[in-house]
Amino acid sequence: NHDPSVSSSGFFAELLLITLVSFIFISIVFLFLALSLYSRLIPVLREFIDIDNLTSLLNRRACMDTGIRLLAHGETNKIPYVLAILDLDNFKAINDSFGHQCGDFALQETAAILKQSLYGMDDVLARLGGEEFIVIAQCSSAHGLIMMDRLRAAVEQQSTLWQGRQI
Repeated sequence: NHDPSVSSSGFFAELLLITLVSFIFISIVFLFLALSLYSRLIPVLREFIDIDNLTSLLNRRACMDTGIRLLAHGETNKIPYVLAILDLDNFKAINDSFGHQCGDFALQETAAILKQSLYGMDDVLARLGGEEFIVIAQCSSAHGLIMMDRLRAAVEQQSTLWQGRQI
């Protein structure tokens, strides 16, 4: 005298409970994996978005964001900043004479020299585009002129060889 409807209603209740618990467990695991991926992916994306892939300096957009924040902070707190745009003379001649790979190499070398020549930990160096760079430094105008002359001299004294030829 077994009534299948009595045992099947208990079966469906257990099946529903198991399905609900499984769904909650899978949701928690998925949420944990998504948060873990998100926390690891954001710094990689931030670097991809903010860094110039040729020179490894900040790009124009990241520099503008940083510069606006720094200059506003300086104005509010009466801290002097110097902003200078650096442009490589005769860069087109390098590309025309030696090719664009050589021009890219010259930009990388110049970026490395500029980075080494800056002293301040908070100085911002970025590539605006083409052969233009920008420096934002916390210092007085007088010190800024000395710094820019030092940067100019460091780039001017740069001795770069490309495939055995001086550029």
